Amino acid sequence: MNWITENQGKLPLVVFLTVAALVLAAGGEDWRHLLRFDRLAIADGEWWRWVTAHLVHSGWSHTAMNLAGLWVVWLLFSQRLRGWPGVFIAIVCIGVMDAGFWFRDTQLGWYVGMSGLLHGFFAAGAWDELWKGIRGGGLLVLAVVAKLLYEQFFGALPLTAAGSGGPVWVNSHLYGALGGFLAATLLNLKTAFRPRWSAEHTHNGDA
Repeated sequence: MNWITENQGKLPLVVFLTVAALVLAAGGEDWRHLLRFDRLAIADGEWWRWVTAHLVHSGWSHTAMNLAGLWVVWLLFSQRLRGWPGVFIAIVCIGVMDAGFWFRDTQLGWYVGMSGLLHGFFAAGAWDELWKGIRGGGLLVLAVVAKLLYEQFFGALPLTAAGSGGPVWVNSHLYGALGGFLAATLLNLKTAFRPRWSAEHTHNGDA
């Protein structure tokens, strides 16, 4: 079986995110201003920014850094991020991040970048492995939590700040990871309760 067949169904989300980020990066500063999270613009009805803010970046170095991170996360957790579960995780992460930006980080004027979503994907994959008892899952979750705590107390890691080409809003990592934990929990609960629901609602043919 060739590589494409083996990975069928795993690639669409990561490919879509990659292509979208590259196309938007090619749009330059004009597209960046049109698509970024902008509190005043959203208040004026530019709702698309809720989503597009997480696909557009501050420049090519920022784009390259996040896309490299995206593919590393995909290589680690492709079995958990492929198909509709991956899309669901992305939606939940974006929703949690946007809610955090809007209701908690009221001082945030604008934001761009995929790093929050990457933290969500990693957190979801790590939490799913821990939930299923896969060796190393607990260590991965601890690594995520340790990074988030470091950022909350000391700010962004130097390498992250250097690669982004601008200030790093570390709360995006926190909100994204929380969204990932939430999404993975919901997916696992759905799987856990589905057999019980099916059994309770199956009727036999006896009169």
